[in-house]
Amino acid sequence: MLSSRPVIFILGLLLFALGGIGWVVLKQSDTGKKVVVTQDRNTQLLAALRALPSAVAQAQQSAPLEDSVARTARAYDSLERSMTLPPGTLAKELPAFAEDLLRRPDTSELDKAAALFATKQYAQSEAAALRAKDQALAADGQPVKDAISALTLAGQSATEQIQNKRALEHYRAASALTSEERDVLEWAGIQNKIGHLHYLDRQYGAQATLM
Repeated sequence: MLSSRPVIFILGLLLFALGGIGWVVLKQSDTGKKVVVTQDRNTQLLAALRALPSAVAQAQQSAPLEDSVARTARAYDSLERSMTLPPGTLAKELPAFAEDLLRRPDTSELDKAAALFATKQYAQSEAAALRAKDQALAADGQPVKDAISALTLAGQSATEQIQNKRALEHYRAASALTSEERDVLEWAGIQNKIGHLHYLDRQYGAQATLM
């Protein structure tokens, strides 16, 4: 018959082992949660990166003579509210996320252009967007929507450089690929950007007259 001490000792070892297993399971669970959270945030940041040029364009339309820093801040705020992100998230995280995308060899040319835009490398963004447009139009099936997105991004990148004539060329090229019958909202969006560029030219002309 076993004495009580070995039995207690054995039970103690079993409880310790079970506790260790439970701790490992909890750690693995926590790690899994962290991976899921990271993946979710990366998905949100990628969506914000792709939407940023349009958000900046909208901010510019509401305040045409606002400087680039204030315009970007309002675009961030708009995207954070639409994506229910905490205030300040994009200013803190999006540039680093964009830089990481630029280092990755598997990043598409269109996402590279968006990442360059997010890091305020507008000339490089414009060039990358035009390469993305060429790739889209040369691809099987010609994904026209990708080409339109690329030309729109090129147009906004040119606008940020105050190269309105070049921006207008990009938007007109995008307009030629749209169809009012196929997608009236897409068509109207491009027409709106073209109209806004004409408005900007008048504003800058008026500003120059006053100086």
